[in-house]
Amino acid sequence: MRLPAKGLVIAACCGSVDAHDSHPILPAVDRLARLHRAGLAAAPPDLPALEYARRTLMREIDHWVAINYSRRPSAAYLHTESLSSVLDRMAETQVRAWRLLLSATATDPLVHSAWTYLAELTDGYHDLVTEVESGRRRLPLAQPWEITAAAGARSRCW
Repeated sequence: MRLPAKGLVIAACCGSVDAHDSHPILPAVDRLARLHRAGLAAAPPDLPALEYARRTLMREIDHWVAINYSRRPSAAYLHTESLSSVLDRMAETQVRAWRLLLSATATDPLVHSAWTYLAELTDGYHDLVTEVESGRRRLPLAQPWEITAAAGARSRCW
């Protein structure tokens, strides 16, 4: 199965995902964006639970990637971050850009900068997907701190 197109990822960040007709990753992207929206309005005591939920979704995405993309050529260049990290950053950026658009004037330079950054992230995601699917790039399977968090222990390394 191919990775979702950038337009579908952004649609999922906006809550426009049909769980029955979509890519398996898109409902998780939708939930990531919802968690980022909740985090903007959350009280400080609620933030750890939101962060835990977000990290859990990221592990689910990376698990899907490990199952579906683990047989890629090992000679391919390794990307520096997991797919879930890229998708999480896209979700957060879309939520923040939308919030900024609602709270500032459309001509505010910050609004333009936020949407330009989102467009750059989206283009970068598209390039990454193209390289992964062509076998020129591979994705890391897990981040060490994610494995540690999943085990419920704190690493002695950091």
